Amino acid sequence: LGHEALLCYHNDPIRENLDISIRHFEHAQEICPFDHGCRVIVLRNLAMAKFLDFQVSRTYASLEAAISLSREALKLLSPSDYFNRPQRMHNLALMLLRWFELHGELHALERSIVVHKEAIRLAPAGHPNHPRMFASLGVSFLCRFERVCDITDLKRSMSTGEAALQWTPQSHADRPWILANL
Repeated sequence: LGHEALLCYHNDPIRENLDISIRHFEHAQEICPFDHGCRVIVLRNLAMAKFLDFQVSRTYASLEAAISLSREALKLLSPSDYFNRPQRMHNLALMLLRWFELHGELHALERSIVVHKEAIRLAPAGHPNHPRMFASLGVSFLCRFERVCDITDLKRSMSTGEAALQWTPQSHADRPWILANL
């Protein structure tokens, strides 16, 4: 039911649908045993709903919960889930970047960069989110440059942005965003 409510929210952004989705995902978290194979999915779903809640309401507790849930879900991922791990790490890196943007805590930005790099390293060639991962890493480097004024970070931002552009087909919907962030 959580997914259905979330789909309803995406199709018609009524706050009640997002709240219903979160309640269902929280209930699933409460009843799912810690050693159950689907717990990682439950945690991921709740983390993403909480992150969406943060984006809508700017409730810091939702962002904090999304980060915590994402970390817990990553710990539970099995080695055989190698294809999904880079995307889950990318999501966590984005959450940490948002935390930095709101709180200015440099350690959150540093962690975002580390997690982004690891996500890119783990993503198999041709992974559908390579362009976004590189582009987001570039944004993280740019944020660090703006904060600590190390020219190396500006160069890294540009090179990762260029890598993102190379991975992005001409007709891809993300290409204008990537170009704008170069």
